[in-house]
Parts: sequence; structure tokens; C-alpha cells
Amino acid sequence: MRKSNKRQAWRNTPRDRAGFRAGIVFMAEKFSTIIAGAGIAGLSACIEASKTKEKSIAILDRFDGTSSNTYFAQGGVACALGKNDSPQKHFEDTVKAGCGLCDELAVRLVTGNGPQAIKELMDLGLEFDGGNTKPDFGLEGGHCAHRVLHIKGDQTGMEIEKFMRKIAGER
Repeated sequence: MRKSNKRQAWRNTPRDRAGFRAGIVFMAEKFSTIIAGAGIAGLSACIEASKTKEKSIAILDRFDGTSSNTYFAQGGVACALGKNDSPQKHFEDTVKAGCGLCDELAVRLVTGNGPQAIKELMDLGLEFDGGNTKPDFGLEGGHCAHRVLHIKGDQTGMEIEKFMRKIAGER
């Protein structure tokens, strides 16, 4: 009986639902940065890392980019950018809605940095419903102010991820 080599074994590896082969991939390339995950966090890290002069970045993704939590997030993005709103009010709403389960330091970090993060995405060209000069801020459960941004209605996560993949790919 003849032993199969790695290449033959790889051909027999089952494919996932997106048609990609499961298993281990050996790469000869060397990278200055390796990022695990290709949702909003991984793509944000990639875009940030691409700002350095010496950049060779690898993003590790399990499937084809349609399986992250970001991709399936439909509800919009809450951000204190509207009139009569503030990160402090957003923080207070979030902690109240969390019924004592929130890590207040994390909530303060997210609600405090959210406006700048959304502005950066807008500056890169991401367009929210209503346009970026006067976006449509929705009022949703747990919020005292209109602060929820959407893209194409309920496709917010998918559209943000597609946009960020495009930006990351261009750098």
C-alpha cells in the first residue's frame, strides 16, 4: 500500500459550506502582523496595522467572510452623535438597560470612543441611511435619545463588514 503525500491528503479534505477546505494551511510567507478573525475587530486591526510603513499583514478567517458576528448584526449601531446626546447619556442608558450585568469600564470605553470610530468610518466613505451629513438616527429600546444608525435598513453589520473588507484590501 502506497502512502499518500500531503498534497493528495489535502485534496481529500472535506470542504466547508462555503466551499473552502478545512484543515491546516502551511505558508512559506512571513508576515509582520497576523490577525485572527475577519469581523469588525479583525478588519479594524488590519486597517490600523496597514498605516505602518513596513506592512505585510495576514488575516486568518474561518470561512469566506460571511460567518462573523459582524456580518449577521442587523440592528444598527448605537452612537452618541446626534443633537442633545452625549457619550455620558449613552453610558447611562447602557448601564441602566444592563440591569447590573455590565462591566462599567467596558461600557465607558465603548460609548466614549464610539463617536470617533463612527466618524472615522464615515471619513473613509461608509454611508449610513440618510447620508453622513444628516444621518437618520433611530430611537430604539433602552435609549433615551435617537442614536441608532443603520445601513440599508437591517443590513448594517453586513454592509460595514463589506466596506471594511474593501478598505483593508486596498491598503
